[in-house]
Amino acid sequence: MSEDSGLIDIEKLDRWIRDQGLKTDEELKLQRIQDGRSNEMFFVECGQQHWVLRRPSGIAWEKTEKGLCREFRLLDAIKDTGVPIPRAVALCEDRSVLGAVFYLMEKIDGFTPAYKLPEEFVASAELRQQTVRAPLEAAAALHSLDWRALGLEDFGKIDNFHERQVGRWAAQLESYQGRELTGIKDIGNWLEQNLPSRWTPTIMHGDYHALNMMMAPELPPKMAGIIDWETSTIGDPFIDIVGFLDIWFDTNKQYSWPDYEDLVDYYLSLVKHRPENFTYYQALYHYRMAVLLEGIYQRSFNDETRETQHAVGERALIAVERGLKAIH
Repeated sequence: MSEDSGLIDIEKLDRWIRDQGLKTDEELKLQRIQDGRSNEMFFVECGQQHWVLRRPSGIAWEKTEKGLCREFRLLDAIKDTGVPIPRAVALCEDRSVLGAVFYLMEKIDGFTPAYKLPEEFVASAELRQQTVRAPLEAAAALHSLDWRALGLEDFGKIDNFHERQVGRWAAQLESYQGRELTGIKDIGNWLEQNLPSRWTPTIMHGDYHALNMMMAPELPPKMAGIIDWETSTIGDPFIDIVGFLDIWFDTNKQYSWPDYEDLVDYYLSLVKHRPENFTYYQALYHYRMAVLLEGIYQRSFNDETRETQHAVGERALIAVERGLKAIH
């Protein structure tokens, strides 16, 4: 394996890994994973040890580095809870090593359940049901954790969580100083007028969908690991569920799945919390997603290590359209 992106100094990384007591005398080998957007990932191999290194993309924004530290903290906190995740290995906050904060986690084996699934996982209605239920079961396990007992009391601000959503994401969108997303203000206005009066705070992944998870390669269908925790917080779990279902039906539309409502009911059968107004969560999910995608798109104009993310920019516009459809 090789690495030539300019984002990794292999000799410095090798020295740091040795300092953590992780490396033997085997040669360190790296391979870039090409799908990274706001963050980059690399396979790291050292003899029989296999890790994934996660670091910011070429433009290392301070918020991105803080996000990586948060990711590592969460993964470390829940590694023994039974929730399927890659186990956290080590965090490096010394920028002299790779020029940015990064961390190592265990490499997990499996496949991303999107676009084209292994034939054996979709061979029957029963198997398709088990396949789509597995991520819902993993989400329910995550959302049922006692986050206070795990030492995550300060991991998110639950006071006025919903009241703060529109202002927070509107300010983030404004900070990009990019194009106007026509219609997004209408979604924001609707959200502020339809706030839930009650909700149950849980650990929230924040970007829970088929492209941020891996399923084990063997039957019966089960989750191997939830990945990409950069937007995790203590928040409202139904945002995760709306996001998961939205992208699942988008990326796996060639297959016949249980109805949307049946899948929501299945998730609800696994947890104690209940939504007050599910339309609100659909609108909020698309509102947040539009801002997040637009951020990736706008940052790509200043990142010389990758091409401009025009496809991501188009997805931001689609998210706005879906948010408008939800509220109307």
